[in-house]
Amino acid sequence: MENKNPLVMVADDDEDDRFFLQLAFRESFPGCRVEFASDGVEFLDTLSRKAARPNLVLLDINMPRMDGWEVLKTMRGNIAYQDIPIVIYSTSDDEMDKSTARHLRADMYITKPSAIDELNELVMRFRREWLEARPIAP
Repeated sequence: MENKNPLVMVADDDEDDRFFLQLAFRESFPGCRVEFASDGVEFLDTLSRKAARPNLVLLDINMPRMDGWEVLKTMRGNIAYQDIPIVIYSTSDDEMDKSTARHLRADMYITKPSAIDELNELVMRFRREWLEARPIAP
């Protein structure tokens, strides 16, 4: 069953990255709802107040107040969020970061693309692998 209006929540402090990600989702998956937080504290606060759980979470690693690693640990430590797919979405291509993501049970590690067409392809991948095949979150 196709998920018509999935929710993607993104924690990323870079305004340009948020803008281009929003643009890519709008172009490649118009029905998808995308919500942004600029740091981990804001993200977890917004998540805790949502009636519907996100179908996918994208976390940048380096953010002020609370980084993506702490958000990932918090979500994986909370039974209510353990089954939400979490993708680390970072500019870092460092093997240690990728290893940390695996250790902390991220579902995927993606290095941010540098071109808009690559970003659109990435959104289509998220759509196929994470958003269309999963039921709408309660």
